[in-house]
Amino acid sequence: MCGDWKLLVNEDDAYDWKQETIIRILRNPLYKGYFWVQKCDKKHFKQRGRGYIPMQERTVIPSSHEAIVDEHTWDTVQEILDRHTKVKPCSSGYDNKFRGILKCADCGSSLMIHTDGRNPDRPLLERTYYQCRIYRVKGTRACSQHRISAADLERIVLADIQYHAGKVIKNREKFMRRVLGQMDTAAEYSQKNLHKKMDELEKKRKESDSRFIRLYEDYARQLVSEQQFRMLSAHFEQEKNGYTEEIEKLKAMADNLEDSACKAEQLANEMAGCAEIKELTTAIVNRLIEKIEVSEPQTIDGEKVQNIRIFYRFVGEIN
Repeated sequence: MCGDWKLLVNEDDAYDWKQETIIRILRNPLYKGYFWVQKCDKKHFKQRGRGYIPMQERTVIPSSHEAIVDEHTWDTVQEILDRHTKVKPCSSGYDNKFRGILKCADCGSSLMIHTDGRNPDRPLLERTYYQCRIYRVKGTRACSQHRISAADLERIVLADIQYHAGKVIKNREKFMRRVLGQMDTAAEYSQKNLHKKMDELEKKRKESDSRFIRLYEDYARQLVSEQQFRMLSAHFEQEKNGYTEEIEKLKAMADNLEDSACKAEQLANEMAGCAEIKELTTAIVNRLIEKIEVSEPQTIDGEKVQNIRIFYRFVGEIN
């Protein structure tokens, strides 16, 4: 009986997985050395279904098993998946390399891809263009077109990557200094200034605690009514929470600044690997670029001018 047993799935179709299966694999933190604490939450035995908890609401903790991919790669894949769920793929056959990363410089919404079907004899790249989603839905009362052709955008991005990659190959240290200098230019984001602000907020938080203690002492001696005590207690609690939230934000910014050298090094390594590229691909865009802001075209001295801002991963915009 066992010798006559055959696979129920055709050998040629064994790895013909559906999109849902692949996404579920890519979303699983097990591959980066973590695991979900709980996938289901069934409140009581009468509840129908398993009570699956949405992925974004599940608790993830580090595990002792060895990771298959590094954490940075896994996080990059999650960003790409998040972008792709918000923007539909192109139905014309064009490989949308900028899916989910093109943003309108004015309203902040995504730029949607469209194909001009009036001249099918023209190359697909020349007929493809991007346009502000809000303009497409609500018209000129909400935003303007921010239209840019796919060919122009590919040419601009490729030229910018080639320029910075050439700088890395020519003088890596100079490129690093330039990027680090840009990351630390603004005084409000400097390490010294951040710590100064944190000290000021910490001082205010302690003063708020002291005032609350004095209020409680007055309440204990019946110098203030219960209604006044409750009202002022809520005020002090809200004030303290505000200070605590600001301090946590500043701490996160300080940690990012300390990590700036590592981020600049990561970008330099990625750029060096793109020094010889002649054509832009989706993989290169996903590796290097975080987002691209497209402004509305303007006519200056009879010439069309359109501002394109490219924000690279790890470091942001490079001027």
